[in-house]
Amino acid sequence: MTKEAPRVLVIGLDGATFDLIGPWMREGLLPNLARLVKSGVSGELESTVPPITLPAWISFATGKNPGKLGVYDLVKKESRGYSVRLSNPGSLKERPLWNYLNNHGIRTGIINVPGTFPPHKIDGFMITGIFTPSERGNFCYPSWLRAELDRRVHRYELDVDHWRYFDEDRFLLDLHRVTQKRERAVEYLMGAFDAQFFMVVFTSPDRIQHVMWRHMDPTHPQHDPIAARRYSNAIRDYWQSLDRAVGRVVRAFGEGTVIVVSDHGFGPRRKTFYVNEWLRQQGFLRLRGRVRRGLLSRLGWAVERLFFGNGGQLRNYYLGKMGVYHFLTGLIFRILGREGVYSLVFKYVSLEEIIHKIDWAQTKAFSCAHTAHLGHIYINLKGREPKGSVDPRDYEKLRDEIIERLSRLEDPVTGERLTTEIHRPEEIYTGPYVDQAPDIIFTINNSECEVDISFGHASLFLQGSFDLRHTGTHKKNGVFIASGPGIRRGAEIRGAKITDLAPTILHLYGIPVPRDMDGKVLVEALSSSHLRLHPVRYMEGEGQMPRLPLGDRRKVYSDQQEEGIRSRLQGLGYLP
Repeated sequence: MTKEAPRVLVIGLDGATFDLIGPWMREGLLPNLARLVKSGVSGELESTVPPITLPAWISFATGKNPGKLGVYDLVKKESRGYSVRLSNPGSLKERPLWNYLNNHGIRTGIINVPGTFPPHKIDGFMITGIFTPSERGNFCYPSWLRAELDRRVHRYELDVDHWRYFDEDRFLLDLHRVTQKRERAVEYLMGAFDAQFFMVVFTSPDRIQHVMWRHMDPTHPQHDPIAARRYSNAIRDYWQSLDRAVGRVVRAFGEGTVIVVSDHGFGPRRKTFYVNEWLRQQGFLRLRGRVRRGLLSRLGWAVERLFFGNGGQLRNYYLGKMGVYHFLTGLIFRILGREGVYSLVFKYVSLEEIIHKIDWAQTKAFSCAHTAHLGHIYINLKGREPKGSVDPRDYEKLRDEIIERLSRLEDPVTGERLTTEIHRPEEIYTGPYVDQAPDIIFTINNSECEVDISFGHASLFLQGSFDLRHTGTHKKNGVFIASGPGIRRGAEIRGAKITDLAPTILHLYGIPVPRDMDGKVLVEALSSSHLRLHPVRYMEGEGQMPRLPLGDRRKVYSDQQEEGIRSRLQGLGYLP
């Protein structure tokens, strides 16, 4: 590349929403983000359906919808079974943005982007993000970068596992520390590598908003006025710190175009819907008698209630301050190991435990252990499921009936008529993997009501969240901000989608956009002079990576690595 080649910096702010940062920018609390908005364009960015971290960031990187990727969640249902396994982004064959850029002579630096493990050879460097099994192995290309990062930032950290925190002061301290380390790592890497494209994702906004939303929202069903005296401004204060980090990263980058993007928005988690219990009560799912949990399961749920259940805020705070919880969890993890703890939790606090207690011959529909952000239902279809009971000729009629009943959903305790957004996968996805999606995908009350798969509850709904780690939740609309050469000034854009970012960035570099990308170039974000000089161009092909041999696809993660990834996802509260 010549010195005149465009330079682009993408800053990913996981879970950013204008509902929060918009007012804070107007109040002058986030001056660096506000400066980018004032000097460029901004607008809401529509995420994937559902708005979940992994499919959203992969759609960002490829410009393609989940139907072309086969990734709808952090986990996926077995093709012939009722269990789930981890999604495997390492086996995707769709080309990411940085591969296109490298092919056209542009050096890239990728930092903490979800779904990039294992690190692979690129022209530049790569530090993988979520779905990295642990910090003990190598997560960098080139491999020597791991030791150098540790030296530069005094041990690089991938993320904050908020499952283990009962002292929110300690959680906040670690959250800020991880953010500061990421910022220092970015500044070092910008100086060490002469790259024309940098991308870094800060995941901590998502983490703090999941945990602490209830403190700043007096209308939240789990708002505690006593705890709020201490923590009501915790999210705002974190965003001020992150805004300062953004400012320093932008200054270190220097001249070029800056793009700020989030994978999804955020909001309060006000209800929980027990979908399998609803299916049972509607006659679509049948159990073999009552579900009685085993000893380990009852113990797991007792611990879950003790640590995370409603009403335990003060107890958890004071015991956390005393170090009791931190000592106990540390002891358990030392005895069983991280993988051992989470594999037990996954087995006994999910559908895995009761698969054999479902009468599959009499069950027409079910929901399995996806993340709570994904409201979903599968049809127990003959020929597809191992114990399928629904004749393919009855598939559409049954699906229509379930959708019709879901659309009339009411909270039986409050009498509230709920707002449901219900999709058939073929209506919202295109591509070769549409058949891997759930048969019905839905959201309730604009995603403020999440979905739980467990049985045996007194009501179909819980007000708030059973788990106090997740009082905030993902929403559809994230943020898009762009400023710099070729970008309009002071304009608001509408209708942008997360799949539009890859083609837009390729266009900024003068690279033709592959026609098999679903996204479009955001021409409304570009200046008229730029478009006159650089009309949008397209190309055929080049949209796919060479397919890996089946054996290599299976070996992307070892069994131990898969347990490590599952541990991290459960530590973040995404899996049961």
